[in-house]
Formats: sequence, C-alpha cells, structure tokens
Amino acid sequence: MTTPTAATYALAAVAAQCARIWKDIDTFMASRCDDAAKSAWAAAQLNPSIYRYGEYTNSAPYAGHVPAINTGGGAYSDTAVTDQMNWAALELYISNSVAGAADSEEAKIYLRALNKNVGGSNALKFTDYPYAKALSWKHTKNLGLLSLLVNQRDAEILAKYRDAANVTLQSLPSKTLVDMGKKYADLVSQTEFGVPKAVGSSEDGAGPFNWASNADIANQVGMLIQARMYATNQADRDLLLSAAQRATSYLLGNNPLGKSYVTGYGTNPVRNPHHRFWAKHKDIRMPPAPPGMLVGGPNGKYQAALVGANYLDSRWQFASRDPVTQQVGHDRGAEKYTDYVIPACLGRDLVSGDGELGSISCYQDDVDSYMTNEVAINWNSALFWAVAFQ
Repeated sequence: MTTPTAATYALAAVAAQCARIWKDIDTFMASRCDDAAKSAWAAAQLNPSIYRYGEYTNSAPYAGHVPAINTGGGAYSDTAVTDQMNWAALELYISNSVAGAADSEEAKIYLRALNKNVGGSNALKFTDYPYAKALSWKHTKNLGLLSLLVNQRDAEILAKYRDAANVTLQSLPSKTLVDMGKKYADLVSQTEFGVPKAVGSSEDGAGPFNWASNADIANQVGMLIQARMYATNQADRDLLLSAAQRATSYLLGNNPLGKSYVTGYGTNPVRNPHHRFWAKHKDIRMPPAPPGMLVGGPNGKYQAALVGANYLDSRWQFASRDPVTQQVGHDRGAEKYTDYVIPACLGRDLVSGDGELGSISCYQDDVDSYMTNEVAINWNSALFWAVAFQ
C-alpha cells in the first residue's frame, strides 16, 4: 500500500530533528537523516492527498465510503494533513536556517509553505483541538511550534516570516502558547476535579472523556508547564504551574474514583492494565506491569469506541478478530465495557443529568478493558513530559 501523505510528512519532521540532534555526534547519520527529511518532504508535496482511511466496518449504520482496513492493529485514519505539513515545514526550517542570520532561499521555501498551507498568522499559532486538545498522534501542528521555541527561534520568527511569506504576525508563537495555557488553567479552576477539559459538554452526554483521555490531560499538563516558561509575569507563571499540578493530581488519584491511573503509584493504583506482555492477571506465567505505566482512563464515547475498533458486527454482537489467525472470536473487553462500565456511568448520568460525573467515571481496571486500561508509548511519553518539570 502506498505510504499516506500524513505519515510521509511525519517522517520528514522526525528526520529533520534527527539531522539536528546527530550533527555533532555522527555526521554520517545526520546526513542520512537530512536526506530522508528532504526526500519525504518532496514526496509529500508531490502526493498531497494520499489518505489512510479508517472505516473499520462495512456494516450499516457505520459503513464507510471506502472498504474497511482491518489488517494488523487496524487503520489509524487521518484525512487532514495540514498539521503534519506544518510540523514538517517548521522542523525543516529550523534544520536549514541559522538563528540570528539571514535565511537562505531553501529555508524560506518552508516558511512560504506554512503560509500556503494554513494562511496568515494561524500557521504559527498554537492550536487547541476538540477532544485531543494539545496533541495526539493525528494532531501534530503544535510539535513544530514547540521545536521553534526550544530552538530559540521565537523572537526572530516574526521578521523572518514576514520576509519570506509577506505576512505580518500580530503575536509571537510563545504568546499564543501562553494564551492557550491560560485557557487550560481556567478550565482546571472550573471543574471539581481539576481537569483541563470542559466536562460533560458534548451533545450525546458523554463529555470529552474519550479513548485515552488521560493521555490528552497529560499532554495538556506538558503544555501548561511549557507555557509557564514563556509567561511574562509572575502571576501567570503561578497560575500555569498551579493548574499543571492540579491536573497531574487528577491522574495520580485525585479524581471521582480515587484511582491512580499510573501503575505502582499511590494507595489505589491501577493494577490490571491491558497489555500483551504485562498480563499477569490474564496469565499467571506473564509478568505484571512495572511501575509508571499510564492507562487510557475514563472513556464515555462508547459507540465510537466499540464501532471504531470493529468489535461490533452487523447484528451488534461482540466479535473480535485474532491478528494472527484472522479468526473471529468472542471479545470480552467489549462485553465488559458495555455490560458494566457504560451502565454504571452513563446510565446514572442519563437519569440524574449529572453529566460531569457520568463520563469522568466511565472506567474499569480490568485486563480485558482495552477501552479504558490500555497502555501506549505515546501516552507514557506524555506522562513523562508532564512530570519531568514538576
């Protein structure tokens, strides 16, 4: 299958970072990364709309407009690639320009691409996404902006962007990060358990606590800490740090369930994460999860979770497909999620109208509960980022 455009831009971004990181360590490695970054950028520019669709079912009422992709771990659909392009353009710009010096024509190409891709000041403005909020595997624009700040290009980017793209920015990227951080801090102060999400706000009553809600919160904590570094007054710095600490305490047990969502931490930590190897509660011969693993957490988006993972067939019965044998079998995770998790949280929610406690308590500490108890490297990296500064 042809490599999708989004993945190609992601390669360009990571390879451009690689070229910078390795240039003083291994020049051959750095050169290979630089070549890969530029080749990937060129390929994505020539093929701007190769998408990986993610319709996991061909059955009504959720049939997609393309055939389902069910091989491997399933499709990770992404048909909006502007954020990956932004990320790649900024990483390539940083790697092919010098702070304090005039930009080459090659460097200007990447700034012009930013303007063409999004337009105006939005290209260099931190973005708050619905549900995922700061970052996710498919929302990557802010990664490039963080690199811009970390590489100390923030102050000069206004003049250089104007010179290359003939666009005048009103605010430095760092200012838009601080503004976004203050918005998150305001949400933390408004919710009883200090989460930077508008709890119970969606039309279906499930609120924004979707699959991997804990990872979303951990990434927001990282953004709060990063924003604090660029706040210009002590009051804002104190506000952002306090919000980051409060949101972190939610992940570590200060939540409606009194559950620490990190293995091995606190008086009531998660004990049964869903993992192929750390699965002692599934098979006594397997090892337990080590301390420090962040699980996905509350997930009230039950229809999207079930259908999106292809665990409902056309008769709304629970089915799963073994990734090796491709044989369909009974899926205990989906059954437990629907029979026990959803009635316990959304059932009460629908009766009492308590939308906040509804979605925020849609959780089960069960080895089969991949919808609430899965672990993933990108979620744990968010936790590491969140706690490294505190």
